[in-house]
Amino acid sequence: MGECLDTRATILRPRIGDDGLSRTFTGWDEYATLWASLRETAGEEAAAAGQIGTRRGARLRLRASRRARQITAADRVRARGQLWEIRGICAPAAGLIELSLAAIMIGKAAG
Repeated sequence: MGECLDTRATILRPRIGDDGLSRTFTGWDEYATLWASLRETAGEEAAAAGQIGTRRGARLRLRASRRARQITAADRVRARGQLWEIRGICAPAAGLIELSLAAIMIGKAAG
């Protein structure tokens, strides 16, 4: 039985602008929206400089389509209302691509 691809994941690609002097990051463009399997891992809390951050990880599996094979670590993923940074890419089984993801949600520390 195959992987249950039950989550819509949008791949965001960095937009690079050129002002005539240099190329600079100007935002994110939607590259592709694909069906995927998203499995979150337990988060950990970190405190630094008066802020508390929750770091969560996840595994996103996609069918190995032409668009999915062009995803790079420079891209981002938006799924289930969360933005994810791509930490790694591999092909664990024929026809699948797996992305290792990390999300950081930051808020002010109480007190």
